[in-house]
Amino acid sequence: PEDIAAWNKARGVPEAPDKYTITAKAPEGVEVPEQAKQTLGVINDRLHKIGADTATVNAAHELFYEQLAAETAVRAEVQQAAHAACEAALKAKWRGADYETNVQSANRVLVQFAGQEFADEFVTREMADGSRLGDDPNLITFLAQLGLQFREDPGFGEAPAVAAASLKEEIKKIMDLRLTDEGTRDYDKPETQARLAKLIEQRDRQAAR
Repeated sequence: PEDIAAWNKARGVPEAPDKYTITAKAPEGVEVPEQAKQTLGVINDRLHKIGADTATVNAAHELFYEQLAAETAVRAEVQQAAHAACEAALKAKWRGADYETNVQSANRVLVQFAGQEFADEFVTREMADGSRLGDDPNLITFLAQLGLQFREDPGFGEAPAVAAASLKEEIKKIMDLRLTDEGTRDYDKPETQARLAKLIEQRDRQAAR
């Protein structure tokens, strides 16, 4: 063992796997996720056990980064194609201005119920095929349909406190119609009563969230 240690030292093999001087770097623009960093640590450990010198370990890192870059490029192509396909499918379903309206509605409903931080993470989450959840036309369609149910809600897309205040203000405006004879006639109209009932329902639903 002493002879092996001396021989390794003479060849530039460090005392521990984490003592290697690593000069290999990932190509520019290629993100190295935490899992990949852990894999590189395992590579260091195994190569150190067989007495690999610094040059050999760096060569292994360079090979690893080349493979990572290739996988990143393929994943980018998959995501680009999925995004284009999703956009084409939704534009075929929602003509003209309906496309932007429905996509915005889908985004708003996700932020409203999950928060901006979760929404950003959710839509960029990768699926098994490498595409992103935010490029699933079925998901966007579902969220848009959900958003349609709240489109007339004056508090939709706002913070809960602001939304509650908006609903309260709208209800008060209708109730205040009773303060004048002309307003009372408007208040008694079926469409006004339907609007009031809907606002009260939305207020109660908001309070229950």
